[in-house]
Amino acid sequence: MKARAAQTHAAFGLILCETTRGSSPPLHVHHTADEAIWAISGRIRVRCGEDEFALEAGGFTLLPRGVPHTFVSEQDTTMLRLLLAAPRRSSTTGRP
Repeated sequence: MKARAAQTHAAFGLILCETTRGSSPPLHVHHTADEAIWAISGRIRVRCGEDEFALEAGGFTLLPRGVPHTFVSEQDTTMLRLLLAAPRRSSTTGRP
């Protein structure tokens, strides 16, 4: 964890992740937060809704809340990614 929600007044959480070959979370949905991924090194195959694509070093993707998503690491070396989870804020209250 690089920044926890408690440290950012619930604005976001920032996580540096290492992913090994074959690592994959189950298909899942975040109902309250968008998830952004920056690939620092390596490559993963991402599924977001009906779309499937490769995310390689230097690449970025946004996984919007409410959309089922997952990924799988397809390479022999460790993949390094930076993940940002950010709840959407209400335009009237400024709160998630």
